[in-house]
Amino acid sequence: MIKNIEIKNISTESFYNIAVRSFESSWKVMQEMSIDSISCLVDDADFMCVFIGNVIKHISKNFYIIIQCECLEGKLEDVNFEEVAERLVRHSWVFCK
Repeated sequence: MIKNIEIKNISTESFYNIAVRSFESSWKVMQEMSIDSISCLVDDADFMCVFIGNVIKHISKNFYIIIQCECLEGKLEDVNFEEVAERLVRHSWVFCK
């Protein structure tokens, strides 16, 4: 029997978990500020690129402070930002309601 072993990058996982919470918080604030539903923005690649980029930039600036406060592990230079961005795009589809 062959067992698939997935090697996870702790830094990327920590960064992603923080980024998801930041993404969700920012999205909820935007929704509360808008009169109409903002779910259509998920399909707007230009908007989502900037939105996700801002989330990643914010977490990058504060990464060491956040992981220290939350007792997490990780190094910013070990984070796979492409993977984080891709996973955030997939996660954004939960807001298409």
